[in-house]
Amino acid sequence: MRKRVHLYGDKDAPYCTRIRKVLEAQEVEFTVRDLREKPLGYHEIAAILKHLDLKYFVRPDFDWKSVSQDTVGRPDREEVFRLIAEDNTLMIWPVMVSGRLLMVGDDLRRLRTMLLLKQEDLTPRLRADSAA
Repeated sequence: MRKRVHLYGDKDAPYCTRIRKVLEAQEVEFTVRDLREKPLGYHEIAAILKHLDLKYFVRPDFDWKSVSQDTVGRPDREEVFRLIAEDNTLMIWPVMVSGRLLMVGDDLRRLRTMLLLKQEDLTPRLRADSAA
């Protein structure tokens, strides 16, 4: 079964280009959604982030004190989803989704682990691409 990845971020950013090259080299099927051109809506954000800890997906400079708290003192998820839907740049980019797996950021080692790619297949191509 071929691996599939949905990549969310800025298609023109260097991280996106690097990730696309790796996915192409590994023959991984992928789609790229440029969040500057087509931002994620509330329901899409809720579907991607599900029950995961939001602190890993929201920019470090986000003001958590501005968000209502739930009954046990955690940020209100629905409010955070709404804020991200209004301004997708509050979310850390890139976000990659492959089935039930999700990764934030452009750490190629984590991407390799998530997709079960061989390191020796990944590293030489990256070095050759960066030298060009």
